[in-house]
Amino acid sequence: MEKKMVFVLVVAVMVLSCAGYSNATVLGTIEAENSGFVRGFVDNLDVGLGYPYSHVMQADETPQYDKISWNVTGADVGSTFEITAETSPYFYNFVDKLTNGIDEVLSTIPGSSPFLIKSDVRQEGLPLSVLESELIDGIGEGVDFEGYTIDSIAMTINSLNLNTTMVIVRETEISLTNYSYDITYTINGAEMIANPEPATVMLLGLGCLVFRRRKT
Repeated sequence: MEKKMVFVLVVAVMVLSCAGYSNATVLGTIEAENSGFVRGFVDNLDVGLGYPYSHVMQADETPQYDKISWNVTGADVGSTFEITAETSPYFYNFVDKLTNGIDEVLSTIPGSSPFLIKSDVRQEGLPLSVLESELIDGIGEGVDFEGYTIDSIAMTINSLNLNTTMVIVRETEISLTNYSYDITYTINGAEMIANPEPATVMLLGLGCLVFRRRKT
């Protein structure tokens, strides 16, 4: 009897070990091309992905995002950076929105937040904000990655240009750094597989046990 119980437990463990997630793979990509400017001489740029806060922005308010981001320079062109739950405290919040089944507005975020031009003089460089289903290539069915686990998000810098110029704004000379970039974001993860019911596991184990008994 003890041997039979051990056999059932072994089968149950084998079935459960097969449940959970499929092999990790590339779930989707985002191609981001943008240009604009930030105030002052800037030799680096914060870029990333984010979900804008759901409140009405005031005229002089700096946009706020629930985001993941990187600080990059021209020397990083051709490089790929990866962000995970271990490297960013905001990763889980971002992923929760990316997998909640709601087609939300997802933005590519240019610029260093402290240096963003106020809305009264900003002409370009606004974040590219579109629905997840329109911005992400690879979602397939549904509006986002509901039913998937996301392990990491990578960013590859295809090109990045930063050029500083002097301009006159309301009779005051200020320096502006024009930027342009081409970035590919890659979303890595796996599709979730439903765990079998405990009763199902036991039935499978008992079925194997009966088969073994008949065979002997």
